[in-house]
Amino acid sequence: MDRYDISELLTKVSLEDVVSRLGIRTEQRGAQLRALCPFHQDTRPSLNLYGADGVSPAHFHCFACDAHGTAIDLVKKVEGLDFLPAVEWLAQQYGLKPLRQKARQQGERKTINQTALDFALRTFDAQHDADHFRSWCTDRSFSDEFLYCQGLRCVKRGVLVEALQSKDISSATYPPGARKTGYRTTLLPYSL
Repeated sequence: MDRYDISELLTKVSLEDVVSRLGIRTEQRGAQLRALCPFHQDTRPSLNLYGADGVSPAHFHCFACDAHGTAIDLVKKVEGLDFLPAVEWLAQQYGLKPLRQKARQQGERKTINQTALDFALRTFDAQHDADHFRSWCTDRSFSDEFLYCQGLRCVKRGVLVEALQSKDISSATYPPGARKTGYRTTLLPYSL
């Protein structure tokens, strides 16, 4: 059975919309939204719907039969479901993805981002102007070796765009002698 983030579910799901999807008609009485309570023979709307207030999620309360709860509780009672099937019903109704599926998508996104970062690092290392970099560091009394190890590179503007436009990205590899480090690469742009 899939797992869902319950707080996210209750935040994203509108109680008024859940009531409507369950076939319960609502009416506005002043500032209060009410409905006929589906849990007893109600002739006058006694099921009050309350929006989320920042402290508690949206919830309902019937002043006639004392039924009370969140959107999940309403689905459980109206549809006759247990907790997990009620959560799945809501997730399907509102297109929410299970945590495992989100984690998989985040993992795929992380892999794509890492591939893009690796390509950028290879490009910056291949296009690094060591002489200009050394000169720039000397003028500022910086250690060029230290800054290079920290990921600072000296490249002309637009080098990454040019590399993306001119190469098959999937076949790009590290140039000979290039080092892949765990540091981020910072660019020091200059004009030729």
